[in-house]
Amino acid sequence: MSHQITKISLFFPLFVCIYLFSAGCPNTNTNPDGTTQNDGGDNDKTVQPLQCEKGTACFVVEHPDVRACDLLLKHNSNIQNPRVSFDSDVIGQFKSRDTRLAIAFVTQKDSGIGAGKPPVLVQIDGDIKSLEISQATCYDRKGAKLDNATVKMERP
Repeated sequence: MSHQITKISLFFPLFVCIYLFSAGCPNTNTNPDGTTQNDGGDNDKTVQPLQCEKGTACFVVEHPDVRACDLLLKHNSNIQNPRVSFDSDVIGQFKSRDTRLAIAFVTQKDSGIGAGKPPVLVQIDGDIKSLEISQATCYDRKGAKLDNATVKMERP
């Protein structure tokens, strides 16, 4: 039991350190109503609502208690020019190497990820249909792993 608690307690400081010291920090825009939106690190300083359109893969989290997730995706060939967008309700980072794409995101507020709303959208040059979830791990507000949380990929 204490070994599992140690693993959980190490996850969040590691995630924060990686996030804070990663290149490409997210841009934040202020809306006319005073709320802010985050574009997940894109450099064009625009915030687009995430829409699952043809040529993209959208990831939907299906559990009301999820506050953060780590995804490992695989592709059948080297991933070229991955473009990962994050919804305005989450902050995230991604990294690709060879045939793998790692994505981590956390909600900006202490609330679950909206049901049916994709927090992450992925575009790649190549066959998006060969992209698959290799591993998905989600966490609750205390950092505990949620074994019954699922992440589904939608490809229109």
